[in-house]
Amino acid sequence: MDLADIDRGESTGTIRNRILDAQGMQGDRNRSFGVRFNCDLPDEPEKWGWGNRSARELMESAFKLLGLTARSYHKVLKVARTIADLDGSDSIADVHIAEAVGYRFLDRRYRQEEGL
Repeated sequence: MDLADIDRGESTGTIRNRILDAQGMQGDRNRSFGVRFNCDLPDEPEKWGWGNRSARELMESAFKLLGLTARSYHKVLKVARTIADLDGSDSIADVHIAEAVGYRFLDRRYRQEEGL
């Protein structure tokens, strides 16, 4: 396989624009909470675009399966909210939860391997 034939994905400019759009969405939506970014949201997901029933059920399953703490639960949801923003979605969907949980799992695994 020739590396020149591999699809290079999104350009840096395209990614930058998606990030700026997501930050704009966050700023508009989060203004009522007195914060700009999702990481600063209060730990009350039902107030900030939680998502549909299946997304909630997936998050509950992950909570139980991974033994997440309440703190980790809210962190994962805030990451999922950011992923949804990058996707241009007004609400958190299953796919956003799954991606955020995957990042949490990888972070946990890395920390165990590094002895952190």
